[in-house]
Amino acid sequence: MNYQVLGFLCGGAVLFYEHLKVQLPYFRTKRRYIATLHLRRIPFGTADDLKLQLLLRSNPEQIYSDGDDQEMRLLKQELVSGRNRIYKSFPKLLVLLFIAPLGGLILFSLIEFGLKHAFAK
Repeated sequence: MNYQVLGFLCGGAVLFYEHLKVQLPYFRTKRRYIATLHLRRIPFGTADDLKLQLLLRSNPEQIYSDGDDQEMRLLKQELVSGRNRIYKSFPKLLVLLFIAPLGGLILFSLIEFGLKHAFAK
């Protein structure tokens, strides 16, 4: 197999791992939030999900209401903090988008170069 392709794919795997490390906790919290709403018989559909996403992007403080109990307030705080972590991780992911595959490409190119010269004799 071509070592450069393998290095590029390894760099992409690092980027994917970093992306999931930020996204998965947010989606777990969102799933718990929706499950809590369903347990309390509060309807939550696709339109409500879109409204929640828009509120989290524009003004996250509007998702809180006076009727929230402690559990709902904690879930909503986790949603807001998870969304903020996603926004804060964007520059890191952008840098990794370029650096990780390039680093893997260079590393595996050096390995390939070393192996060719070691077995060329």
